[in-house]
Amino acid sequence: MPFFLQAGDVRYDRHHRWSERLLGFKPLKQPPSEYIRKHCLWGFQFDRVGVELRHKIGVDMLMWGSDFPHQESDWPDSLKIIEKNFAGVPAEEKHKMVCGNAVEFFRLLSS
Repeated sequence: MPFFLQAGDVRYDRHHRWSERLLGFKPLKQPPSEYIRKHCLWGFQFDRVGVELRHKIGVDMLMWGSDFPHQESDWPDSLKIIEKNFAGVPAEEKHKMVCGNAVEFFRLLSS
């Protein structure tokens, strides 16, 4: 994801001036990556590199998923995958990515 966030900003910077001039495009107040970081959550399964780059994306915007019952799923070995995927990750960050962010996003707890 960090590469695609950067690529979006580069392409916006490369093309927004001519699109403003020729197409009447209204410029964004922030780079595209900032809108994505604020409004999009990213789901992943086994992605050790993504976990290592979590601060480039934002820990609060990542959600691990087992994708059960699809063929991509690691079930019934999900706990082993979580151990590998999140080795060395602080418990608070791991909790957010494994369940906390999903609970908050989908409002799974009533207040």
